[in-house]
Amino acid sequence: MKIKWAIFFAMFLSEGCGNNSEPANNKDLEQNMMDLKIYQENLGDHIKSKKLQEASWLLEGMDSILHILNKRFNKHHKLTDPFSYFYKRRMLSPVQGIRKAIQLNDTVKALDNYRLLVKRCNNCHADNDIDKEVKF
Repeated sequence: MKIKWAIFFAMFLSEGCGNNSEPANNKDLEQNMMDLKIYQENLGDHIKSKKLQEASWLLEGMDSILHILNKRFNKHHKLTDPFSYFYKRRMLSPVQGIRKAIQLNDTVKALDNYRLLVKRCNNCHADNDIDKEVKF
C-alpha cells in the first residue's frame, strides 16, 4: 500500500512541478499589460542606446507575455476580438523584425520596427477604446 501512495505522490509532484515551458500566470489583462509596458519601455531604451544584446532578452520577455495573452484572453470585455487576432495582425511582424534586426546587429532596423510596434499598439488601444498610450 505504501508503494502505491509513493508512486501516486511521485506522479503528482512530477505533474505539478514538471518542466512546464510556460510559467503560471494568473494576472488579469491590465496586470499583464503593465508587465508589457515595463518590457516595452526598457526594450526601446536599450535599442535607442544601441545595447542590442540587452534588448534581446527584453524582447523575448515581452513576447512571452504576448504569447500568454494569446492563450488566456480569447474573450475580454475590453477587446472586440481575441488577443491573438491583434497579436498576429499587428504585433507579430514588428516583433519578428526587431528580433531579426538584433540578430543582424542592425540598430536602425530594430528602431524602425520598434516604432512600428509602438504605433500598432496604440492603434489597437484606440480601436478597443482603451485610454492608454504606449510611449516611444
